[in-house]
Amino acid sequence: MAYSFAVWCGEAPEFAEQADDFFSSFEVKQEGLPPSPILQSLVADLLVEYPEHDIDDNDFDDDAWIWTDAPLMGNVVGDCAVLSVAFSKVDSVMPNILEIIGRHNVHFIDWQQKVFIRSSFASP
Repeated sequence: MAYSFAVWCGEAPEFAEQADDFFSSFEVKQEGLPPSPILQSLVADLLVEYPEHDIDDNDFDDDAWIWTDAPLMGNVVGDCAVLSVAFSKVDSVMPNILEIIGRHNVHFIDWQQKVFIRSSFASP
């Protein structure tokens, strides 16, 4: 099982209650666009801290790895990315992942915890 969250740059809603609908609409608009350099840099930093591996669905060990899909850079589409962490690792890695995300000053939505963090550079 995976714990999924999204990051994106650019426009963002003003209020947390709007974030889920906003992201769904924003994500559709990004289809087919080249990966954002900001998000490529973010994913590269995440991979320095938490390397990925070749995923084989028949041999995936939830306790051995952080990311539940690979290549992680393939999840960057335009100005957004949906990333997934193994549930068994969430408590130990999410605080650091959030710190890394914060350094890149992008928006963040966590559907499981109903958390939305708006970048300080956001435009409404």
